[in-house]
Amino acid sequence: MVELDSVGGTGNLAVNNLRSSRTVVGVGQALALTELSEEAIGRLREFVSDGGGLWLALGPRTDIDSFNHYFFNDGDGLSPLSIGSVVEDDPTDDDRPKTKINPFGKDHPAVAELADVERLDTGDVKVTGRFRFNAGISYDDVSVLLDLTNGEPLAVEKYVGSGRVIVQSIPLRYQWSDFALKQSFVVMVHNWLAYLTQPRATRHNLAPGDPISVHLADLQFTEATLTTPHGDEIDLASEPAGDGVVFRSSRTILPGEYSLELGLSGDQIPFYVSRDPRESNLAALAAVDRKLLTETAGLSQNMVSRQITGTNQRDPVWPLLLMGLIALIAGELLLSGLISKQRFGSDSIAETTEDWMQQASSVAVFGRPPTAASKSDGRRGAGTEEQEKEAVNV
Repeated sequence: MVELDSVGGTGNLAVNNLRSSRTVVGVGQALALTELSEEAIGRLREFVSDGGGLWLALGPRTDIDSFNHYFFNDGDGLSPLSIGSVVEDDPTDDDRPKTKINPFGKDHPAVAELADVERLDTGDVKVTGRFRFNAGISYDDVSVLLDLTNGEPLAVEKYVGSGRVIVQSIPLRYQWSDFALKQSFVVMVHNWLAYLTQPRATRHNLAPGDPISVHLADLQFTEATLTTPHGDEIDLASEPAGDGVVFRSSRTILPGEYSLELGLSGDQIPFYVSRDPRESNLAALAAVDRKLLTETAGLSQNMVSRQITGTNQRDPVWPLLLMGLIALIAGELLLSGLISKQRFGSDSIAETTEDWMQQASSVAVFGRPPTAASKSDGRRGAGTEEQEKEAVNV
């Protein structure tokens, strides 16, 4: 933003570099217009035509004849209207209603937020002095941003080429009104600067299909590389645009992060393409849509209905899981029994009741059952006695 008052008046516009600026605000002594030149107005008009913004706030030092000559120029200038005399209200006249800003006057994006009287005090701004715009009987052919409670316009706008001009009939300082002391003043300055810089501003948050457009005042950049969310690189060539160059690309269908690298400098400009909100529209198809889908795809009505209706989400799933678990356990038990039968057979145990009774008698007589070792020793002793008898006989 460039303030005319900070660069020594409008006469310095002839040498002032406006390429890096988006908005010029004329306030204070700058609009005295005593040192204005045709060359300065030409540069200012060229700046606005190329997409720049111009905000003129008239004040007590504004020269009426110079403004009408240079800025209005019989309707061919930067201002949509010429100005007349200064109108001042008598602050001591309590019988006459006070002139205030009408917050509900116009439906315009630059002043839409100012109409929120529940949060802002726009309707409480008192205007005691102002320039009166000359528009004959009606202002219907003029774009009015703000007007007063008496019907007179307070701020008007005009499109010049690709840029915008706003002219207001009161200064931005605490003169002729108490606007500078209100909360709504901050909102107005913010919104109007954003509105004026919009033609030259670079949009970094895009919707799918919105073009990427970057305007650079530096003519040394002739090539750029655009990287898509999938990593694909797209080579872009610069296009001349006024006092600079523009890089454009419409290949923004994929949502995600994009990056524009300028030349070989390594400077990258980020962009982000959000997803289409219509992707989240999961409303059921209407009867007409289902019929059209059936006719187009050749699907039967029952198949379409099953695909659309699906499973009733209110039916619990745990009973099915429990039945499946029971069936799995039963099958595992049955399979284990079959495997055991095949491996071990079904013969009865060799021990009988009589054998158990004999073992029990042995325990009662000798105190313990005969072991395999004792039986073997007995058989071994008997065998030895027989061998000795045979040896004697021999």
